[in-house]
Amino acid sequence: MSFVVASRFNGPPQSGNGGYVAGLIASAIGETVAVRLHCPVPLERELTLGPRLDDKWEVHSGERLIATARPTVVDVETPAPPTYAQALEASKRYPGHEHHELPTCFVCGPARGHRDGLRIFPGPVDGTSIYAAPWIPDDTLDNGSHKARPEFVWAALDCPGYFRERISDPRLAGRARSAHRPVGSHRRSLRHRRLGHRSRRSQIPCGHRTF
Repeated sequence: MSFVVASRFNGPPQSGNGGYVAGLIASAIGETVAVRLHCPVPLERELTLGPRLDDKWEVHSGERLIATARPTVVDVETPAPPTYAQALEASKRYPGHEHHELPTCFVCGPARGHRDGLRIFPGPVDGTSIYAAPWIPDDTLDNGSHKARPEFVWAALDCPGYFRERISDPRLAGRARSAHRPVGSHRRSLRHRRLGHRSRRSQIPCGHRTF
């Protein structure tokens, strides 16, 4: 099958947000998978998801390998979540409010407007090693049953982990994994916090909670 990453869903200005792209791939496969991105994902260009071969799927742009996905088991334990009030307070300490390397990122860019970007601004929770942020999905993310589509849940789990991890390792992650199932996120009514992601060297638990 083929798909296109629309320019709205960028991470860096000229490439797709990694969490969003991984979620698109996982949704297309329809299984619990680990997705690895091998290079920046081009925007507004046809990408092709090939059939399962040698227990993996490959995504190409022409002859260029963009990503691979493999079956996996999600076996990490997520941290106990903070309260919504704690997440809201933590977001005031978002490092990106002072300086952001990618201010137009679909997930965490402060230059993105409401109903355009997700505007998830994670900050440290007092007395913990957790980064947290509130999120109210808007109706442009709706899967038709008042729930956010899986690719947006994957996206929402991506950037907060980067800000949590970059304290010790500034490199961007290249791999993500998650169970393939819709997460209840009723538009305008439920708030979500997103924590962490997986890096090349370490695994940081991530989670969400509805209110």
